Amino acid sequence: MGPGRDAVKRTRLVRRTPLRRVAAMARTRLTAKRAPDPVTPAVRRLLWQRAQGRCERCGEELYAFGWDASHRAARRTQLHDVTNLCCICRPCHAWVESYWTLGEAEGFRVSTHAKDPGALPVLLHRSRWVRLTADGHYEDVE
Repeated sequence: MGPGRDAVKRTRLVRRTPLRRVAAMARTRLTAKRAPDPVTPAVRRLLWQRAQGRCERCGEELYAFGWDASHRAARRTQLHDVTNLCCICRPCHAWVESYWTLGEAEGFRVSTHAKDPGALPVLLHRSRWVRLTADGHYEDVE
């Protein structure tokens, strides 16, 4: 015990406002609604078939629920078609979202001013340049 410690009078702390209940906060978090997914199931199926179950960036095998339909041009452009979407794994999606300029260099990010994202090529599986066609196929870039 240090000097003077015994001389300090201890008072009891009193809370003037009650604590909020955690359960009430959790309830509001669970009931919050997300915006509906603008990518239709038919477009998702077409993306999955085009990618043949592989990430279009790294080439790793994808699982049914472990992939994202990544927009090349921002979602606010309202382009939710196959030429503006890539089927990529979640780690690659996080990479593309984190490194915009590198993602743009590989074609996974497109300027919102681009009229037709399908005209701009994508570096498929980090090995060859392709264009994404409207019918859900690849077109090699010469």
